[in-house]
Amino acid sequence: MPPEPRTASGAAITFFVLAVLFGVLGLGSLNSDDDGRITDTAYRLGYDYGSFVLSAILLGIGLAVHARHRSRRSATADRWPRTYDQWQQLHQVWRATWLCRRCRVTFLPAAALRPDSDASPAIPVPRFLPWAADTAQQDHRPGTPTTSG
Repeated sequence: MPPEPRTASGAAITFFVLAVLFGVLGLGSLNSDDDGRITDTAYRLGYDYGSFVLSAILLGIGLAVHARHRSRRSATADRWPRTYDQWQQLHQVWRATWLCRRCRVTFLPAAALRPDSDASPAIPVPRFLPWAADTAQQDHRPGTPTTSG
């Protein structure tokens, strides 16, 4: 089964969450009062704004990871399924399909997806993935509700 399409990568989400956490930590450090104990200007700037700088760096890394994920996903945009709904259609066909290990074929039994659907012909295992994608893409595939009009 092809993997479920995702809209965002887990790594990018992790970087975004860390950026927000360090931003909140930076806001907390601005509110703290040190009673003038820190006299070094560079140390004071790092103490006050270091969390914001780290937050900006993490945000930039997260945006770069997300952009790479999107470019990789758009490079495979000609492949099907592209959306979660399309993936669910393919998953429905995948789950209803039976495999005969002895014969090395797959098939949809009669009424596997819909009560009035016919059995499919035997499909050799190497041709199963393209057949399942074609079957799931059809508007009149087994299991889709029919509209009378």
